[in-house]
Amino acid sequence: MTVKTVGTTAVTIDTSQNVGIGTTSPSQKLDVVGDARVSNTTGNKRLYLGQSTPSANDGSSLEFQNSNSQKNWAIRTNWNVGGALEFCPSSAAGGTTYTTPSAIIDSSGNLLVGKTSLGVSTQGFGGYRDWET
Repeated sequence: MTVKTVGTTAVTIDTSQNVGIGTTSPSQKLDVVGDARVSNTTGNKRLYLGQSTPSANDGSSLEFQNSNSQKNWAIRTNWNVGGALEFCPSSAAGGTTYTTPSAIIDSSGNLLVGKTSLGVSTQGFGGYRDWET
């Protein structure tokens, strides 16, 4: 089944009940080609999956947005530090600007807390595995 808008396929449901938006060949239960947003119509609580805001490094993000009285959080890849996974609070209560990561897992597996690169004074945990059995 397809839903068309002015001759262009907008939504496809195949025989496996996979739903495609922006694709006529969905390979998953929900296959969206393009940006997607899941939101709550009451209040400001939102969850963004993928790249919701363009950046210089074109990283992907998962953003958790709450009310204006709370810090929002983003888990991002390649945003401030190339090849890293970053955990960033918003720069202001209720803000949607994330500038300085609170924690980073860099491309070598080092965990940096309050730092953006390894150095003599960095408290990174790269290679430290005291907790493993």
